Amino acid sequence: ACTHPVLAGDALQKILKVDVQAVIATDTIEHRTSVVSVAPLIAGAIHQGF
Repeated sequence: ACTHPVLAGDALQKILKVDVQAVIATDTIEHRTSVVSVAPLIAGAIHQGF
């Protein structure tokens, strides 16, 4: 799992080649691994005034 995946070039393919079943990441950078939305956290922070 990662929070801000910078998967440049063939980085994801290299990770998956070493028997990793999945890469789970937040949607802070758009990528096909982005499955966890940070929108509720950001909205909450804005609503509370940071």
